[in-house]
Amino acid sequence: MIGLDEARAQVLSTCEPLKGEVIAVGEAVDRVLVEPVFALHAYPNADVSAMDGYALRAHDATSEGARLSVIGESRAGAPWPGPVGPGEAVRIFTGAVVPGDADTIVIQEDTRAAPGQVEILEVPRRGAHIRFAAEGHAPGDPLLDAGARITPAAVGLLISDGQTRVQVHRRPRVAVLGTGDELLDPGEAPSTPGSVVDGNGPMIDSFVRAHGGVAVGSVRLRDDPRAIAQWLAEAAQTCDLLLTTGGASVGEHDCIAEAWSLAQVETRFWKVAVKPGKPLRFGAVEREGRALPVLALPGNPLAVLTALEQVVGPALGRLSGRVGALRPRLRVPLIHEQTKRPGRAHLVRGSLTVAGFEPARAQGSHLLRAAAQENAVGDLPRGLVRLEAGASIDVEVDPESLRGVVLRPEGEAPRALCVVGNSDAGKTQLVEALIRSLNARELRVGTVKHATHAVELDTPGKDSWRHAQAGAEVVVLVGPDKSAVFHASTMVDRSAWLRPFNGQVDWVIIEGFRASPLPRIEVVVGDASSLEREDTTPASWRLTRHGALDLTLVERLVDALCELDRGA
Repeated sequence: MIGLDEARAQVLSTCEPLKGEVIAVGEAVDRVLVEPVFALHAYPNADVSAMDGYALRAHDATSEGARLSVIGESRAGAPWPGPVGPGEAVRIFTGAVVPGDADTIVIQEDTRAAPGQVEILEVPRRGAHIRFAAEGHAPGDPLLDAGARITPAAVGLLISDGQTRVQVHRRPRVAVLGTGDELLDPGEAPSTPGSVVDGNGPMIDSFVRAHGGVAVGSVRLRDDPRAIAQWLAEAAQTCDLLLTTGGASVGEHDCIAEAWSLAQVETRFWKVAVKPGKPLRFGAVEREGRALPVLALPGNPLAVLTALEQVVGPALGRLSGRVGALRPRLRVPLIHEQTKRPGRAHLVRGSLTVAGFEPARAQGSHLLRAAAQENAVGDLPRGLVRLEAGASIDVEVDPESLRGVVLRPEGEAPRALCVVGNSDAGKTQLVEALIRSLNARELRVGTVKHATHAVELDTPGKDSWRHAQAGAEVVVLVGPDKSAVFHASTMVDRSAWLRPFNGQVDWVIIEGFRASPLPRIEVVVGDASSLEREDTTPASWRLTRHGALDLTLVERLVDALCELDRGA
């Protein structure tokens, strides 16, 4: 089985952006430009006022209390026709053309009006509050680059420049086929045991439309390879992406493989190391000298949704001319512990709260309820077995769920390992040697010491102690040669005492915490020095010390740690 990232990359490699079509600017929102757009006109096309006030010559208002004669007014659409002479001013409004010879606008708040006159209360800066001609753009300036997505702001920009039509990538046409003798039409009652109303087809259609594609309509066929092959051949003549659901696994009645063979669809991969969504098949069929992507999605609804979000969505984006990107990802604390078997990544449905990511209780591949009610997907990588509560997890979120949310970025979490052993085994010596070796490789290191006795970081009665006693959760001590940060309360979760290192170091070495689910080095005393890798998950080594610590073994150990980091 291939990994999800590799599967996505293979699909995207066949999804070249579609050819362009010319449409009206007002109809181009969310479409992608095929070619750049250059300005036709200057904007603004004259010097205009940015504020309500008075247009004048700066050297006539060099002192507070200066009085000028008001000779007229200029407003948007009705400019003052003549120039401004010495000792004169023109009443002006926002967007109005600045009269000839005027070089400054004094806002009305900095003036006092009198019949036929205006008194200057604040000396202006020459050129103040004027939007100069071509300040926004001049004729021939690039307005939008090729590949830009048309937003409402872009529509306003283009229309204001006199543009009426643009060339954008065509919307991808997507054909959808549902297979299965058990499928019923939407609206039919599932009266027969085992019968299923086809919700996958309408779900796929709505997903395609939401991602800029054109759903040509869902078709349902019985498990007949020849009928499915005929549908594939016909749909390939008019569509840009073909999707089927069901019949993609290995059962005796799963007929997609035979249908692909009959339709001459070349299989590129089958099965992806992800749950839900393992039985995903991808292939291509030749059409007019290019490979047309074909995806056979699983039949279970949540597995279908996973394939849509992780593969089909990026493919539609690439065909539409956009970068085939996933939804935004955040790294947040996990609220409840998660366990899984190694070998497949697990995409866990749940909700994003102020406390972190909370997985939904029901995660079956046939269940859509969690996906319909929750707003996030947590990623448990392939090699992971257990992720404890409080640990960081990557969470993919719907951009809509982030509206109004204030994001405060944190640094990347470092790799961590534990050094354990009996009190006389030489744990601290090994920690010192590991720090020096990692530093020599330009890696930053932090440490955590597990204290089995009470910790007293400040003397009772001292100011910092009093701060903590008063309720300060975090106290920073700053001295002439060192500083310290301590928490006035006990850090219960491992994530709490690793979080201060985020973005500060590359590795954290923890002396103690034998039961922690992290890579571990156990130091023992024996008859001969040696280093052995134990067959465990997470990674574990036994370093046997005989006499002085063998630094060549430390270097081998650091090599293994760096290799572990590269493969993470």
